[in-house]
Amino acid sequence: MFQDGWVPIVRIVIIGTLSYIAVVALLRYFGKRALTKMNAFDMVVTVAVGSAFASAVMSKNISLSDGVAAFLVLLILQRVFAGLSIRLGWFGRYLKAQPLLIVYRGTILWHNARKEQLGDLEILGGIRNASIAAVEDVLAMVLEPDGTFSVIPLSAEKSQRLPTALRDVEGVPEFAREQTNPEPVRR
Repeated sequence: MFQDGWVPIVRIVIIGTLSYIAVVALLRYFGKRALTKMNAFDMVVTVAVGSAFASAVMSKNISLSDGVAAFLVLLILQRVFAGLSIRLGWFGRYLKAQPLLIVYRGTILWHNARKEQLGDLEILGGIRNASIAAVEDVLAMVLEPDGTFSVIPLSAEKSQRLPTALRDVEGVPEFAREQTNPEPVRR
């Protein structure tokens, strides 16, 4: 257990503490995006930062500066990719999943649910989490890119038109798109 003495243990404690402080400082600097509910790219960055952290703490061959450089590169890449996805719409659509309509006007759209391998238990659970008692009381239920459900109750409907919040949602039936509210006037 202590065949190499206390030196490796002290090194782990010191490097682990300094690495932890560096990761927290970098995450605070790079903002909330690094900590939000994750899309696929965010998940990769999170796993990679965790792996780099573990390597910096446990490996004698990786210095603290190497570990901090790895954290920094990963977070800079996340910032660059996030910026590109905002500036270049096609890049953002490629990088991130699109929201998908799962329930529309009280009807479960099973072809959309199957695309995401959702069963009735997940769908009904999402409806219950929105404090809605019946599928028939749902105007729209959307599977968001981060895996959460957004539910708009039927009682929120002000007209027979498609709510503007559903404009960017994949899987909206064509007949509903024809009823979409016009684009807002830009001033």
